Amino acid sequence: MKTEQDAKDQEASEENNEQQAIKKEPLSLEELLAKKKAEEEEKSKPKFLTKEERAAEAMRKRQEEVENLRKQQEEERAKRNAFFQVCVNILRNVFFLHDTF
Repeated sequence: MKTEQDAKDQEASEENNEQQAIKKEPLSLEELLAKKKAEEEEKSKPKFLTKEERAAEAMRKRQEEVENLRKQQEEERAKRNAFFQVCVNILRNVFFLHDTF
């Protein structure tokens, strides 16, 4: 039992030492530039989508379009209702004042 526990403790301490060694060593300028260049090259490559992925992307875009259209329609409806309410109030005031004379 002690040998197993000692082995586990030793492995844990070795892992900690490796992690500390990695943390203490900063990346060199060349490594940073190479890493950045590799990332840029990866981004510049075209990503080919499967038929299912293309369909899913098209569906997502269509749902966004529909959602934006609904929001726009709701905003227009609210503006129209507010305008009509103002018109009704004006007409009520006009007829009320007209009846009082």
